[in-house]
Amino acid sequence: MTRNKEIQIVSLFSVSIIVVISLVLFQLSVIAGLISLIGMALILIAFFVFTKRRYKQIAELSLYLRQLSAGNFQLDLRDNSEGELSILKNEIYKVMNILSEQKNTLENEKGNLHDVILDISHQLKTPLTSIQMMV
Repeated sequence: MTRNKEIQIVSLFSVSIIVVISLVLFQLSVIAGLISLIGMALILIAFFVFTKRRYKQIAELSLYLRQLSAGNFQLDLRDNSEGELSILKNEIYKVMNILSEQKNTLENEKGNLHDVILDISHQLKTPLTSIQMMV
């Protein structure tokens, strides 16, 4: 999470604002400065907690995608909550179902093609055998 440039910029910007506002309020009153410093620090901590939770959800989605690309179509990604990540999970689930159906269709077509080739082979061998016997 801290390797992300956007998070680094937001963190630096937030800490700068906290320091400036706290210094200004310390000039007015020590108590006001402490209250603002504590309040803003709590807001910054809450931001990092929620951001870490979001990164964890994104990591789970990344894991699901790796498993999906490996051919594991048995995952259950459905999420009935609201939000962007829930929408993304549901869209990944839809894609997973489509890929699973396509895989099954291709396997059926492959089996049908195999049967047709065997039938054609048998159809050709019978007359060829008869011709060889006559010769």
